Amino acid sequence: MAEVREYAFERGKDVEASLLRYCGRGERIYSDGRKVLVRACHDVFIKYLDKILLVTRNSEPAKGEIWPVGGGIERGVNTLDSLSKLTLGEVGLNLVPPLDFLGMVRFFWQVSPEGIEKGTGADDLSLVYFAKAKGILSLDKLHTNPLLVSQKNYPVLRERFHPFVKDFLDKIIETL
Repeated sequence: MAEVREYAFERGKDVEASLLRYCGRGERIYSDGRKVLVRACHDVFIKYLDKILLVTRNSEPAKGEIWPVGGGIERGVNTLDSLSKLTLGEVGLNLVPPLDFLGMVRFFWQVSPEGIEKGTGADDLSLVYFAKAKGILSLDKLHTNPLLVSQKNYPVLRERFHPFVKDFLDKIIETL
């Protein structure tokens, strides 16, 4: 199976990743960067209660879409640690290793995170994973309407989903 490899090694030494951290989302420098750079993201299709958990996004881009948990990879943090932290914060669940890498996608959005009037769109590259999770589901303010998709209800729900969600659910729904 494919995997994402990460290297924190430069000039014969380990890189001190904590020096790379930046948590200033919403600041002008972050918004300016989004206008000219491709953002690295991660998404995870979560198996929870023997179904796939999806949520409705309350923020741009993809506001109102039914989506897996995900978002920007935290700078200076291992990808899987970043995704685990994000999952805990967004839906209150702990991902259970191993996380299976499903592939990589790229999103081109006309609506920016600031909204259609302010933005120049967004360009996101996302690493997509599948994982089991445990804990008690508790959504943050960025998400509503948790939806648990099963083999039984997927055919009825499928047409409501973005092509990205359909593409990956078509592959993983049989694993339930």
